[in-house]
Amino acid sequence: MDENTLFRILYSVTFLSVIVIVAIYRRRAEPEGGRVSPREARAQEGTLIYVLLRLGGLLLWLGGLAAIIYPPVLGWAALPLPGWARWLGVGIAAALPALVIWAQRSLAGNVTKTVVTKAGHSLVTSGPYRWIRHPLYTFGVLFFVALSLISATWYFAGVMALASPALILRTRKEEAMLVERFGDEYRAYMQRTGRFLPRLFG
Repeated sequence: MDENTLFRILYSVTFLSVIVIVAIYRRRAEPEGGRVSPREARAQEGTLIYVLLRLGGLLLWLGGLAAIIYPPVLGWAALPLPGWARWLGVGIAAALPALVIWAQRSLAGNVTKTVVTKAGHSLVTSGPYRWIRHPLYTFGVLFFVALSLISATWYFAGVMALASPALILRTRKEEAMLVERFGDEYRAYMQRTGRFLPRLFG
């Protein structure tokens, strides 16, 4: 087996495993705490954020499946990466399923696709949420980085760059809604945690 074929297999396993894990936990969470309609999500997030994030998701799916089925389709976005960089991507990818499951299990029925909190929403401060307020976003960035490195294309990094401003704005809205919902409890939580990375001091 040549190295490119090996990386294609490893890429495919990474892409499909993370997508399937997220889909399973979202489906499990839907019956718990009430379901959020797309209309409500769009109203709360704002049309621009909603559209940009859904566009990013569509581009992820299109590019992700293209790299599995026929990688030359992304040849225009190829990066001349050394072997060690692609293996670094594999190393990141190897940790991702466990990290995503850890975060999803911690959230349980609180998982949503939007900033909207469910009727039965509770404040989660366990698992990775003990140190980071939005670990799934952090792990999502690692997912895009891993895909870019393993596939040796800048396509996925480009999709991440496109979606990142909308995601940052969405995070601010999400936190404002959580402050409104949980008040001082969430403000205290914000003081002791980092948004995307753990606080190193204080």
